Amino acid sequence: MNISSKILSRLDELKKCTEKVKKENKRVVVCLGHFNVIHPGHLRFLEFAKKHGDYLIVVVLGEKKLDSAIKDKFYHVQERAHGVTSLEYVD
Repeated sequence: MNISSKILSRLDELKKCTEKVKKENKRVVVCLGHFNVIHPGHLRFLEFAKKHGDYLIVVVLGEKKLDSAIKDKFYHVQERAHGVTSLEYVD
């Protein structure tokens, strides 16, 4: 699957995706974070989350959730989402 096609930016897209997964009787796990630079702690966290369900959705927090004093130290949300989505744990 193309990594970019796994990135959803609208709630209606997410709803459609989760409804499909629920129809398959799969358990959905949702976790969230900034994921600015993926590090071993992130990998352990996502691996742990994936073990608790069949389908892992990761919410990457946008710039509005960042403190203004550190905003310039973060990659754009789309770049961070691309990095997280490329991981094998993330559906």
